[in-house]
Amino acid sequence: MSDTERHPIKIPAGELLKKPGRPRQLLYAIVTRAISDYAVMQQYRPAHLEYLHQLDVSGCLLGAGPTLDGQASYYEGDGLIIVTVESIESAQSIAEADPFHRNKVREYEIKPWLLSEGAVMSLL
Repeated sequence: MSDTERHPIKIPAGELLKKPGRPRQLLYAIVTRAISDYAVMQQYRPAHLEYLHQLDVSGCLLGAGPTLDGQASYYEGDGLIIVTVESIESAQSIAEADPFHRNKVREYEIKPWLLSEGAVMSLL
């Protein structure tokens, strides 16, 4: 991110969803951050991975994994889970049920994501 000030833009999401000639899909990105040390998180990792597997089997998991620092050199404890569900309430339920979040070793934020370009469109 640069030191320049952001220019505010506010377009109703409905307008973006209905743009003609472009297929769009509203997805939800669950941005997850470590709030415990790595050793504590590792206690819940098997249950977390099983939970992600169950989401995948159910068909609502587009992808999940750790994010790296700006140089792609280090894992610093953050991750991303992208789900294809009908509402932010469903995404919230999914996030709350994750063993990492349920056991308070990670916190999360949900970011609605309007997918409108790229090869991943063919997966949906």
